[in-house]
Amino acid sequence: MKKYFLLTTIISVLFSCAKTDGVNSDDNTGNESRFLQKFNGVVWVGDESSVDDSYYLSFYNSPKSYNYWEVDTDGYYCFPTIFDKVNEDADTVFIKEENELNLLLSIHSESGVTSNYKFTVLDNGSTLKSEFIEANGDREIEYWTKSSAIDPCK
Repeated sequence: MKKYFLLTTIISVLFSCAKTDGVNSDDNTGNESRFLQKFNGVVWVGDESSVDDSYYLSFYNSPKSYNYWEVDTDGYYCFPTIFDKVNEDADTVFIKEENELNLLLSIHSESGVTSNYKFTVLDNGSTLKSEFIEANGDREIEYWTKSSAIDPCK
């Protein structure tokens, strides 16, 4: 009986120590919402899109992921990425930093190269700035506009 009591006490202590101060990665119980929670399911269209060739981006909180898709005269093409899992390009994408208006992703390629993708929401949520930061420091910036489109890849 003493061992059972000791085991129960240890398990209780472990679970109480594992709790955070009100914010965890899957549930927002604190005051600040995180990027994936705040912009869950929001669709942005690339500013360089055209009638014949458009591209879109949407983020999701559960599972933590993003969908990128292109639409052209032949249809649409989906490129989903679930964080912490190998995607179809043999890359693994991890969340490096996340706050209310910024999401920094770290992309680890099969060849061992690491690059980053930073997303920043501007203009009260109507514009998304994406910045691809290559391993050598080169940067590519794109802008996206909030759209009423629906993600066909979901």
